Amino acid sequence: LKSIVALLKLGDWDPDVFYKFRDPILDQTPSATSKLRSDMCRGMPRVWENYYQLDMEKDVAFEIGRFFYGIRQYSKALQFYADSLEHIGEHHVTHHNMGLCYYSIGEKEKALERFNLSLGLHSGYEKAQAWKERASKELEDERNP
Repeated sequence: LKSIVALLKLGDWDPDVFYKFRDPILDQTPSATSKLRSDMCRGMPRVWENYYQLDMEKDVAFEIGRFFYGIRQYSKALQFYADSLEHIGEHHVTHHNMGLCYYSIGEKEKALERFNLSLGLHSGYEKAQAWKERASKELEDERNP
């Protein structure tokens, strides 16, 4: 990860470099040193600033959202997932991941809305269905203790 961060810094947080190394970044950042995590957190907005959409297959905003979700910065993750929806378009996994963020910050009603949107786009998406059931049950238990 240290080498990847160095490469990103040298390339002024190039979105293509980030996209190419997104899997090791996502895998290694949660357990990285605080300095490396801090460098990544400061650099992610720059990756997005540098992004120019040429390839609809590369959803850089979604991947930045995954990065922030992985380090439990759910509000920032939600911002980038919203950018993904705006720039790339509707996708069931994006809505599902937004639901996970809302759930993680205790906003179960909003989470449920996102799980429903995910299922509306892909009715067979089992992860969204499981989380919808979980959030629904918890909301019901809170309303009827």
